Amino acid sequence: MNLSGISMDWAGYLPVQKAFYGIGGVAAFLILILGLFQLIGMEIHADIEHPDHNGASLFSVKPIIGFFFGFGWAGGVSSGRMSLLPAFSLALVAGLCFMFIIWGIVRTFVHFQNDGSMKIQSAIGREGIVYTTIDPRKGGLIQVTLNTGLETLPAVTRETKSISTGKTVTVIQLDGPNLLVETKTK
Repeated sequence: MNLSGISMDWAGYLPVQKAFYGIGGVAAFLILILGLFQLIGMEIHADIEHPDHNGASLFSVKPIIGFFFGFGWAGGVSSGRMSLLPAFSLALVAGLCFMFIIWGIVRTFVHFQNDGSMKIQSAIGREGIVYTTIDPRKGGLIQVTLNTGLETLPAVTRETKSISTGKTVTVIQLDGPNLLVETKTK
């Protein structure tokens, strides 16, 4: 590898090109570091907390680094070929494009991610099958499909008669650690 050729190219760049390439180079280095961390299982999640985005904020680390990557490299290439204002405008558009593309990719992956924890509240409104007879005084067990798969959970009923094994029930609400169910009407 000829390092003298690289240093001669760098010396021939305009100061504004060096600034753009510096920004793009730092962003590329950060992308490399984030990728290595993710490979060893140390993914970094740092974003503005908002209850609607579930870790896929437009203003999180990855989209912002993507902005600087696109901004820096597009600005470096274009500033050598055109005046500063059009080059800066092109760099800004490229940075925003990279930011939105990376945000879209992160949103897609977060949407398909499952942390593996059972969310018992998601059983409300779902149908289940009685696994062991549900006695009105003692309760019983039902099987219901949640985000983690088919689960066998304790259930109680307000009905006066027992609900026998194999019957279909609907989960109405939570009753402490139990699911409150009623027999499904046809």
